[in-house]
Amino acid sequence: MNIQTKNGVPYIASSLLESHGIPHAFTTRRGGVSEGVFDSLNISTRRQDENGNTDKYENTVENFRRALSLVGAVPERSVCAHQVHGNTVLQLDASFCGMGIFKGISKNIDGDGLYVKDINSGIDAVCVKSADCTPVLFADKRTGSVCAVHSGWRGTVLDIPGEAVRTMVKNGSKHEDILCCVGPCIGACCYEVSEDVYTEAEKTLTVKGNIELLPKLFINRRETENGIKYQFNIGKMCAELVNIAGVPRDNIDFLGLCTCCSFDETGRIFFSHRGQKGYSGTFASVIAPFKVI
Repeated sequence: MNIQTKNGVPYIASSLLESHGIPHAFTTRRGGVSEGVFDSLNISTRRQDENGNTDKYENTVENFRRALSLVGAVPERSVCAHQVHGNTVLQLDASFCGMGIFKGISKNIDGDGLYVKDINSGIDAVCVKSADCTPVLFADKRTGSVCAVHSGWRGTVLDIPGEAVRTMVKNGSKHEDILCCVGPCIGACCYEVSEDVYTEAEKTLTVKGNIELLPKLFINRRETENGIKYQFNIGKMCAELVNIAGVPRDNIDFLGLCTCCSFDETGRIFFSHRGQKGYSGTFASVIAPFKVI
């Protein structure tokens, strides 16, 4: 795992996106100002600790500021998704600035995908937050447009990764110009799911004509007293859905980093809902529209 540091904030980058000069970052749980289960670069104002307490608002704003600085952005000109585990991708303009970051902004930003058409849209950067769900970042190397997606299991079986591709294509992108990185998320090693998740994924892949992928994504089937269980590779399914939507495989970077079991000598690297038994913060995945040279 190649963890870099900028402005005192550790982060992970995609070698594919880096090779095209695309400003982006997946933060870890480190480099911020929060404490307790939110230690330390938490950007969630809603998640709670064991006592029902949320993080301090001023901490999350500062943590946003630090995370966004990785791509040369500021919170006042950036947007973070209000995630609802669906497949809605919102197209943003300058009127959305600050939403999902600052209190008191009432415009509806319910949606798990944020799309910015180009560097002239008035948005510095877009951001999604996660703590086991899959962050997926997209960029068009020809136009400078970008999209950030949060893909939990519900959003994945609803094909929000493919919806992001379709949104970009509707706005002028060509499939061969879209680059994608599937960021840190819970791996099949740690993600046990029930048969309802399997069934919904089966429906989606059947409709798309790719049912042969199912046994590669759901492994180690076993029967328990609580029903049939599988180990689900949610990040891999996101990558496959991007490819099914028309993006060439060579344009897709799948980091394969598990948020639940990634540790180093100082402890847990990412926030993890499962690994922290439901008490955790969320880390940031950010990307900025860019000028094409």
